[in-house]
Amino acid sequence: VDRVLADLHLAPPLHDMRVLDVGCGLGRLAHAFARLGAAVACVDQSWNHLRLAQKQAYKRLAAADARRIEHLVTSPDLIASVGGRRYDVVHS
Repeated sequence: VDRVLADLHLAPPLHDMRVLDVGCGLGRLAHAFARLGAAVACVDQSWNHLRLAQKQAYKRLAAADARRIEHLVTSPDLIASVGGRRYDVVHS
């Protein structure tokens, strides 16, 4: 996560930032962004990965941080999946 933040020229805390994690898998990076204060949309094609990512979020993060993560199953059209929302950071 530190490397990603450095590459993006970001420094914690990330309050008031919206992050889109495309292909989030089990959510490791999404969890780190949420822990730093960002609101995160976690997107993956696999419902199973999203379910496990959500479980891990509530297991490993404080409840307030876990609630900052929205888990979305993607469609072939990613824009439709995220509802046309705007994000400060998009990571894949």
